Amino acid sequence: MTDCSPAEEWKTSWPVPLIAMLGIAGSTLMPTTIGVFLKPVTSDLGLSQIAFTASFMVQILVGLIAIPIAGRIADRIGARRLLLIGIGPYALTLGLFGTATGSVWQWWGLCAINAIGLACICIPVWLKPVVEEFRASRGLALAIALAGIGLSTAVMPLLATTYVQALGWRWAYLALGATWAIPMLVLVFAVLNRTRQTVTVVVRTSMPARVLRENLLSRTFCCLALAGGIYACASYGLFIMLIPMLTLSGIGLAASAGVVSVFGLSSLVGRVLVGILLDRMSARTLGVVVFLLPIPATLMLLQIDGSLTVAIAAAALLGIAGGAENDILAYTAARRFPETMFASVYAVATAAFAISASLGPLLSSSLYSAYGTYNIFLIATIPMVITGAMAIWLMPSGQARPVLAA
Repeated sequence: MTDCSPAEEWKTSWPVPLIAMLGIAGSTLMPTTIGVFLKPVTSDLGLSQIAFTASFMVQILVGLIAIPIAGRIADRIGARRLLLIGIGPYALTLGLFGTATGSVWQWWGLCAINAIGLACICIPVWLKPVVEEFRASRGLALAIALAGIGLSTAVMPLLATTYVQALGWRWAYLALGATWAIPMLVLVFAVLNRTRQTVTVVVRTSMPARVLRENLLSRTFCCLALAGGIYACASYGLFIMLIPMLTLSGIGLAASAGVVSVFGLSSLVGRVLVGILLDRMSARTLGVVVFLLPIPATLMLLQIDGSLTVAIAAAALLGIAGGAENDILAYTAARRFPETMFASVYAVATAAFAISASLGPLLSSSLYSAYGTYNIFLIATIPMVITGAMAIWLMPSGQARPVLAA
């Protein structure tokens, strides 16, 4: 796509980020509906809550291999083709959860199968068409696409609850998958630009693995992975412990849940606001500011003393930072690496972010068990986010230059 004004981009390509938003909402429905399925699944199958939640670590471990492979395939054959191949099998692997008989190993095996299907429709694959279609307003377009995470958080638990009550949890998984997959197949087939996907395949297939390896070993990628990984560990640890910490401080459970809602709404605001700013100012400067936002929030939480006002202010800052952080990392990857290997590079980064995010709740829980307070983890997040901000600042300046096959 040649360079054009933001108005021209939106006039011709506006459906692309909206389709990506809906796609990302479906790709994240497993973690966003865990609270709905936890009790009925564990009660029916006799699984412990630890065994049930550990299944997501299985998915992360499988994703460490599957997601980078899917990203590479998307760069070679086009995101549209991979999505058309992967949407149906992903929905079917969701339906397979309904066949579980009670063995923890079977449940983990089903999670591993689902993770393979999920890799074909993972976030980097949905973002690739957005990166290809937008330049002048790429930040806002990526923000709209990534809003699918918030959309999933808001809609999928309600939809899952409706299906569980009406159909039981076994059929609810299949119903969720079908409700999402059928319209997405139509949208991807009919709307995503098939001409552009076909044209770019010629370039992709000639791109040597050596070039990808050089990009993955570059200072830019190392800084990006370090920043995103450290931030994911800190932010997920903070989010998971937010309600328990608030209730321990004297805030009621219902009010604490309301504070979490503030977090979710603020993340949507932060995502769109930063998406607009990314098209108008330095991503590196904006990234440093965003990565440091959890520090005042952490200081507030250390002095919360049962204050609902302080809790809301801290949650708002954490939400803005959490929403904006995804935008900045995706935008930076799109700017610093060639479009022909965006999915390959960002998929590897996403796998690193996922494993780091899984360590955050483990670290916060371990520190609480050892010291009987969440303050230790709160204090530990300060040097963590400072390190992430430094990694953003140390990334080389400039935009990715075209990489030619040798």
